[in-house]
Amino acid sequence: MSITPLMQMIGLSVSFGARTVVRGAQLEVAAGAALGVVGESGAGKSSLLRALAGLTPTSGGRLLWKGSDITNANPAKRRRLNVRVGLVFQDPFASLNPRLPVWSIVSEQALVNGERSEARLRALATAALEQVQLDPAIAARRPSSLSGGQRQRVAIARALMGAPELLLLDEPTSSLDVTVQAQVLDLLRAIRRDMGVAMIMISHDLYAVRGLCDTLAVMRNGEVVEQGASADVFARPNADYTKQLIAATPTIGQATY
Repeated sequence: MSITPLMQMIGLSVSFGARTVVRGAQLEVAAGAALGVVGESGAGKSSLLRALAGLTPTSGGRLLWKGSDITNANPAKRRRLNVRVGLVFQDPFASLNPRLPVWSIVSEQALVNGERSEARLRALATAALEQVQLDPAIAARRPSSLSGGQRQRVAIARALMGAPELLLLDEPTSSLDVTVQAQVLDLLRAIRRDMGVAMIMISHDLYAVRGLCDTLAVMRNGEVVEQGASADVFARPNADYTKQLIAATPTIGQATY
């Protein structure tokens, strides 16, 4: 008996005017699994991720959530279908409101969901900060006083506040130094293991993706040119472009992750 994917793309395309940036993507992720999407800048990775999050409209194909069509669904329809997706952006400093304390940033989803008690919001934020291995004492601080790694953990805590079944990760380690990258990847692996959260991660770093994701998709010029189990793609790449990406990736990355 086949298992319905958590999220499935069927010929999904994204266009901006006459320019198509994602063309006919056929990808899926199962509950609790992790899919990595790699490719050079301009490959269409970020546009694809934003379409999955409902932030960018699609121009063709279908997007399914547990078998239900959510192609270009508005937020109300996504709520009715219980689409629980969290999004972590590439630049944690730009994505966190500099005027708000950390507890207010992290508890944003609870506020949207109707929670009005400040004490309860603070308590929820504290619990979320502990989930991402941050000292709850930072709850009263502003993002500008945090390190890059701390800010990215705050962004992850905010994404977890809505109890997502799927995390969408937009280059979550690219703005961090190598040591902090490894720590954030360890955290994401722990979240996936302990909470059963599925993940779709886009990245330029093939080895970072390999360390987190079961399956790998390679994009070039808006198209998926190769996909399969991560170990298989690395061991036996079929597309010439995939071979070039692997050859161009510094081997130090493999040792790091």
